[in-house]
Amino acid sequence: MWRISQVVPKHGCFFIVTLLFCCLAMLLGCAGKNETFVPFEKSKNLKQLRVGLVTDYPPLAFEEAGQVQGVEVELAKLVAYDLNREIVFKTMAFDDLIPALVNGRIDIIMSGMSITPARERQVAFAQPYLQVGQMALIRANERSQFPNRQSLVATRLRVGYVRDTTGAQFVEAHMLNAQRAPQDSVDQGVQALRSGAIDVFIHDAPTIWRIAGNATEEELLGLFWPLTDEYLAWAVRPSDALLLKELNAVLNAAKQNGRLQAILNRWIPMRIDVGS
Repeated sequence: MWRISQVVPKHGCFFIVTLLFCCLAMLLGCAGKNETFVPFEKSKNLKQLRVGLVTDYPPLAFEEAGQVQGVEVELAKLVAYDLNREIVFKTMAFDDLIPALVNGRIDIIMSGMSITPARERQVAFAQPYLQVGQMALIRANERSQFPNRQSLVATRLRVGYVRDTTGAQFVEAHMLNAQRAPQDSVDQGVQALRSGAIDVFIHDAPTIWRIAGNATEEELLGLFWPLTDEYLAWAVRPSDALLLKELNAVLNAAKQNGRLQAILNRWIPMRIDVGS
């Protein structure tokens, strides 16, 4: 939740607070269905920073109670504050993010996008802010079957993954002894694991963190061994060299002063079982 103390000057009075809330209401009322405005008080007439994101990827970006939130949303607010810009969140399908950036409909992608050679041919990535990769989800009471990463990769058990994902690529290329059990979605894969239809579910780290890191989750356990090396970063147009430089400066400062780690810790609680 965006704290009022971050948008109200310390020396402000009731009139200023009331005016800010009125302005916020007007902005939200004028926003389109897929746009969310986040104003800042540092100065008037701020230049907009149009941020493209997908809101079905908790804890990185998701919508709840009509508001976008998550790691990327909080990082976008940090960037906008440091650069004295006004955020306009534009939500869209993941496959539309790069075309929207290239065509000038957004200024930056902040949506849990991993760096790949194919994407680097179209966009310019800022420095990575998080290392992720494929990870495994298992039933907690079967933890002893996987004492280390090697035992997981060599398993002959039933391994689920979502079709046409990097998880599927990993299973097909490296888990050669496994009984493959492709799934249509994350929800289907998790349910198959709970019901005993599969023994392992492979997917990307944010998904495993979200499920296994839930404080109420007792049945499933994440094995937090990165099975692949993937890095998440923000993307801009290659021609936006100044914005790229500014983003890297903000990110470096956030790493040094601890703001980045604080945001990650707030949104990614984990039950870590690293084994050996």
